[in-house]
Amino acid sequence: MSAAERPAWVAEWFAGRTDRAEKKREKAEAPPPPVDLAAQQKRKDARLQRIADGLAALDVWLSDLVRGGLAAIPSRGYGFFDEQARRLIDAQAPGVAA
Repeated sequence: MSAAERPAWVAEWFAGRTDRAEKKREKAEAPPPPVDLAAQQKRKDARLQRIADGLAALDVWLSDLVRGGLAAIPSRGYGFFDEQARRLIDAQAPGVAA
């Protein structure tokens, strides 16, 4: 089948495919955008603050646990500890949560 015998929708599809491939090639060849150092520092500071807040909450939780008595720990179950681990993961401190 020659190009002249193809339906119009096939020609449109080929044209669109060619355009997408060209845009993809141009994007791959384009230089990376400049790094915004101020925004990067702001994100880092926000993350460190979330981690510090999570560790402060962990300190309060551990203090309450000790104040309530360590003998009660076996009766708590896994959910009690998993909840605190989830909070630490939300605070972006997965290493402490583990």
